[in-house]
Amino acid sequence: MTNLTGKMFFSYRRNQDDVAEFLVESLHEYGIRTWQDISDLKPEPTQDEIRTVLEVENSELAGGIVLVSDDVFDSEFILEVELPHLHNRWKNEQQFFVVVALCPGVEYDDASEILSESPTVLDFSNWNKIKLGSKADTPVAADDVATAVLTERIRLNHKQLDADQPLGCSLNTYGSSSYATQPVVTIDWSSHFKDGLPAPRLWNQRLIPRLHRVIDILEGAAPGRSVHVHGQAHLPAAFALGRCLRTTRGIDATWLQQSNGKQEPWSLHIDEQESGFDGDLHVNDIAGSDLAVLVSGTNEVNAVVGRSKQTLPDFAGVLELSLGDDIGSLLSAPEAVHAARLFQREVQSALNELSATSTIHLFMAAPAGLVFLYGQQSNTFPSIQTYLLETTDGERTYRPAALLK
Repeated sequence: MTNLTGKMFFSYRRNQDDVAEFLVESLHEYGIRTWQDISDLKPEPTQDEIRTVLEVENSELAGGIVLVSDDVFDSEFILEVELPHLHNRWKNEQQFFVVVALCPGVEYDDASEILSESPTVLDFSNWNKIKLGSKADTPVAADDVATAVLTERIRLNHKQLDADQPLGCSLNTYGSSSYATQPVVTIDWSSHFKDGLPAPRLWNQRLIPRLHRVIDILEGAAPGRSVHVHGQAHLPAAFALGRCLRTTRGIDATWLQQSNGKQEPWSLHIDEQESGFDGDLHVNDIAGSDLAVLVSGTNEVNAVVGRSKQTLPDFAGVLELSLGDDIGSLLSAPEAVHAARLFQREVQSALNELSATSTIHLFMAAPAGLVFLYGQQSNTFPSIQTYLLETTDGERTYRPAALLK
């Protein structure tokens, strides 16, 4: 039985590990969970276990992705087990779909010939085939594969959901998604945070463009559908997602904030209630181009920014948004709305006063849900350089993360 929010079974030859690894990582960044032998089976995978996963009775899968290389000719298991099982489910389950990715150097005719080596009378010609091209083109081609899979995944879920049901989306940077009920889109960037913080180049040239693409696909494949977002994400990621789902875009988006052991919906549609946040602007140079915005909600950030100043530009002004003596206190949903609207008003006022500002430098210690709401209201702002907190030898400093334009 097809699970519309389930994993995509990934079929490939082990000696294509380099291409497979890049493609799977790209799928995860696009919000697509995968079932792969090296990560979902024991160290000694058995063919019986793979057969069980592929059985019609198994409700873990939403579809399949087949990586076709020349050496698939030599894999009896792919030809005689994986391909027939995938074809059987594709043929008999209306919502089960399969995408074929062609390894570098494999042409469409080659793929058809390779698939036809399956010792069955099955016809694979209607499966969607996407070329990876040369190795130099692999990143772009991986985007094409992920786009095709995500588009169909969202389309099928949109068609299945009632009109008033939201589409679920998660963004995780601290670890892979482990929710009891999986959302449709599960964006997983955790692999880039395992060995330290990602470099700004990775944020700006890979993660953020793909995040924009995911939201574009969501808007196109599920028009008018509201979205519920949650996750365990570093603050620049949560802010970037909010900026992608800015209020002017017309997508009704809600962040499900963890509060006292349960999820509380935080949305700009909720009536606000005084949060205790207050703003204070310090002007240094009215002609300067850089504005610092310091948000002290869960912790004080001023001192950490001060320790980081050798790597920061000279700021024309510093806008401090703080809970004052209540730093660290929990916010309710109505209070978060007030804090988010205050953020928008105070930043816009500072921009009006410092009219030469071309870049906002954003330092935050706040709940991820509030940061998401900040991002939603940043559509009229200039470029925003976000920062991540880093601890080295016990000293806390800020380092650049995503530059959002």
